[in-house]
Formats: sequence, structure tokens, C-alpha cells
Amino acid sequence: MTALRIWWLVRRHEHATSRVPTLLAVIAFAVTTAAALVAGAGYLAFAERARHVDPSDALAVDAATTYTVLAILACVFMTVPIITLGGIAARLAIARRDERLAAMRLAGATSGQVTVMTLAEAASQALTGAALGTLAYAALLVPLAQIPFDGRPFSVDDLWIGVPWILAALVTVLLLALVSGASSLRQVVVSPLGVARRVTPAPLRLIRVGIAIVALLAWPIAFNNAPHLGIVIVLAVLVAAIASINVIGPWIMMILGRMVASTAQSPRTLLAARRVIDDPKSAWRATSAIGLAVLLAALSGIAAALSGSDSPQMPHLSADLATGTTITLIIVMTLAATSSGAVQAAKVFDQRAQYRALAYAGVEPRTILRVRRREVMLPLAGTILLIGGFASLLILPLGMANDPLVIVRFAAGVIAAVTLMLAGLAASRGLVRASMRIG
Repeated sequence: MTALRIWWLVRRHEHATSRVPTLLAVIAFAVTTAAALVAGAGYLAFAERARHVDPSDALAVDAATTYTVLAILACVFMTVPIITLGGIAARLAIARRDERLAAMRLAGATSGQVTVMTLAEAASQALTGAALGTLAYAALLVPLAQIPFDGRPFSVDDLWIGVPWILAALVTVLLLALVSGASSLRQVVVSPLGVARRVTPAPLRLIRVGIAIVALLAWPIAFNNAPHLGIVIVLAVLVAAIASINVIGPWIMMILGRMVASTAQSPRTLLAARRVIDDPKSAWRATSAIGLAVLLAALSGIAAALSGSDSPQMPHLSADLATGTTITLIIVMTLAATSSGAVQAAKVFDQRAQYRALAYAGVEPRTILRVRRREVMLPLAGTILLIGGFASLLILPLGMANDPLVIVRFAAGVIAAVTLMLAGLAASRGLVRASMRIG
């Protein structure tokens, strides 16, 4: 019997609960693809409009360049959550796979069969999600074409990204899933018994802090010297500053977990803190997309505060800034909401053996649910504090750190973040109870 035939039979006869990670992975891949296509289409539409500007009209060229740069900036803010959700989708695609494939290896399946089954499953989920995401992007073209920028809306043809870019997105999603699937094969193929091994991960290095500090200090320097450096370098520094959040984030989670564990007054708090310490990267993944949404909410206050700053050459700039940041914020919040639900579900499947062991030890499901709530809210609190500091440092060169609109938008982002995290927790309660069910 061929490996693909075995994979298909396993997929057909698996339990309904086992299909949850598959469904979540497909949804995550779909949202990732749709968001990436919308972001790319927006930039290409502005770039195409700029190419049709009369080169002899300096004012028109400046306006077109400004809008193109703003489109690039929006893509920059969406890049990190898109990549994060793509990684989460790939992680979900391999959820529950290690133990099943290890069992097949012990039952006599060859390494080649295991490899083919893993890659086939990863590819099917990625392609299904990417196809659905492409359909979602196509469905959004008409409503997006109704939104005016610079006094006139784009047409559907302007926002159609084209078949080559769509194929590139499909291939990128497929490669992401295949690489993640192949990386998960090492311990199964080499030693199927090693899947059950649990080791304490090495602590994160302090060099992460140094990298983040350098990236942050470079931003105000680049911003203040923008006329000499050029817009490309300034944007590159901004991208590095935003990306450095993902570098220092896991380290902050580890330190925060240690601080809480050392002062914990209850077993539930201690257990939650220990879980964060054992896997700070996972704790950061659960909140990073939401944290970036909070950061973007604070930065969107700048656009609101700039109302009335229009010039005769760009009379719609302030309104377009508000519209653009709102669209970007909606996309990032959608990515964050999907990430929140997907991460919480993925963590349940990753820790299901521990939940079952705790159930056999007599721990009640409501106790575990309380631990999970603290395990989630602890990194979220650290993320909000970290993002607040980053937002202040990014906005400081603009002289708007104390602007009421910025503060209000930041507060609204915090409220939305807490709501999304609690919603993700609530959605995975059933999975926790199912994992702890005995018999």
C-alpha cells in the first residue's frame, strides 16, 4: 500500500476531535493568504497610480510618492502579523501529527512513507487554506474599490493583483507548510520513541535585549536625519525597530515568568508562571499579533491627530490617513483574532498529554481553566507594557507621545486585546475538557 493511500485512509477515519487542528490550520492559512493579497494589492495599486503621473508635474509626483510610501508603511505593519499567523498555521498543520506518525513508525512504516504522509497532509491544508484565502480576497475587491483615496476610488482592475502574484502567494504558503512539516519529521524519523521525551528548553540569551536596544535607538536617529538618509533607509530602520519586538518579546516573557514564579502566592499562579518560563516563545506567539495591533492602534492616533494638516497639493491627505490606518487596523485585528484563537487551540493540543496526566491525578478541569487564564493574561500584561514602551519610543520623535488621541487609541487597543484573548480562551474551553476526559 502506498504512503499516499495510507494517508488518505487515516484522514478519512480519524476522530472528529482530531480534525479540529486541521480546520484551524486551514482557517489560519486562509486569513494569512487573504491579508497578504489585500496588502500587496493596495501597494501595487498606489504604485501603478504613481507611474501614470505626469513627470513634469512636481506637485503631483510628490503627492503620488507620499501615498506610495504610506502604502509601503501599511504593508510593513501588516508583515509581522501575517508572518506570525503563517507560522501558527504551519504549527497547527503539524498538531497531533508527531504521535500518530511515531505510532506508525513503531508499527513498521518506513521513513519514506512517514515523510510522504507528513508532506501530503501539510500541503493539502496549506493549499486548501490558500485557495479559500484567494477567494476571500476576490470577494473583497468590490467593497475595497468603493473606498476613495486622493479624491477618487480605485477600480476593481486596479486592485486585482494578477495571477502571477496569486501563484506566488500560493507557492509561498505551500513552502511554509512543507518546511514546517519537514522540520517536524526529524525526531519522528530518527527516533519515534523520542516524541514522548520532555526536556527543559535552554534559557534565552541576553543578546536579544542588545539587538532590540540597537534597533530602537536607530529609529529616532534615522527619523531626525531622514532628508540625508532617504525614505528607503528610514523605512528599513522602522521595519527593524518593529521586528525587534519579536526578538526581545520572548526574553521579556521569560523574565516576567520568573518574577511571578518567585512571588507566587497560589499553586495556580505558580503553575501558570512555570508554563511561561518553560516555553516563553510560545507565550509570546500567543500575544505578539495582538500586541502589534495595540501598537498600530496607538500609531493610528497620529493620523487622527493630523486632521487639518492638508496642503493645497494634497487636500485629502488627513482623511486618507485616517481611512488607511483604519483599514490596516481592521486587517491586523483580524489577524490577531485568528492568531489568538489558533494559538490557544494549538497549546491545548500540544499539552493534551499533561492535561490527561493531571486529570488522572485528580485535578479538576475548572482548576486547569483558571491556570490557563493566568497563563494567558500574564504574557498579555507583559506584552501591553512592552508595546506601550515601544509605542512611546516610536512616537517620541514626532512629539506626539502625550497627544490625547494617541492615548485614547492605545487604550482602545488594550481593551480590544484583552477581549480577543478572553474570547480565544473561551473558544478553547471545550478542547481542554475533552483533553482531560478519562475513559
